[in-house]
Amino acid sequence: PHKVKTCHTQFCPFAQEQHLAIGSMQRARKKSLGPVVLAAAALPDDIDAIPSNFERLPFLTRSTASKYFTKQEFPFIQDIFDSLKKSDIEYDYVVYTNSDIILHENFYNKVREKIHAGFDSFQINRQTLQTHRNKKGQLYTLNNLDQIYSIETSRLLSHPGTDCFVMEKRIFDRIDMGEVFVGVPPFTNALLVQTLYYARNPRTFESFELNATYHLGNRENWKSKDMTNLATKNTYNVLYYLQGWVMLCEGKRREKKKEAVFVQICTALINKLLLSEDEV
Repeated sequence: PHKVKTCHTQFCPFAQEQHLAIGSMQRARKKSLGPVVLAAAALPDDIDAIPSNFERLPFLTRSTASKYFTKQEFPFIQDIFDSLKKSDIEYDYVVYTNSDIILHENFYNKVREKIHAGFDSFQINRQTLQTHRNKKGQLYTLNNLDQIYSIETSRLLSHPGTDCFVMEKRIFDRIDMGEVFVGVPPFTNALLVQTLYYARNPRTFESFELNATYHLGNRENWKSKDMTNLATKNTYNVLYYLQGWVMLCEGKRREKKKEAVFVQICTALINKLLLSEDEV
């Protein structure tokens, strides 16, 4: 979790999106029919914002702000993963979600169902609410979660991107994201390539298949000038630190073998890299 400098009193110390995301995770754990451990890693200044019923992972020591002197303070994804590996938590599967993703109250039960169905790595694409406000025109709060869950899919937007990963520990232990950081492209594409490659039975669930995750609005803040500059840096990090994966993707695209899904994901990654390079 991360604190924000300005926030509505009812959401502090978080922004609205993260406040609802954390509350929805706590509610989903209560509804879970099996054990769920909620864990969080944070930068030193944000440690006190970790909820008391979350396992506190070893704190993160760097961010884009400390390494690249940016206004944004995005952590490096491998630092988060390594923080979990250094902890004493025992687990069979890891669920990684972006910090602004709201979970349905039956999220963990739906995840467990898909694990029992034999999927060792899968992604759940979010459903996007078109507004941050409820029927009365007030900002959504935790008291409105039932209202969010009951919104008809015809009033929600689908989203092609990936912001929720579920993976078996065997896969998680092999992931190496180098110096790639969260928050801007092509971070999720790079992670998706690795999880898909190591999985025996992967799957992507599109937005309305499970009705399991939600996001408030579709502002696309990452398209701002500052974020575009960060995306360019993240692209370089993928090309330099994950060049083996980029070369593998290029090779698979040329081979045109049976691995159609992997080739599709590789193509998406390469296209993201080319797009960012064009913007330099």
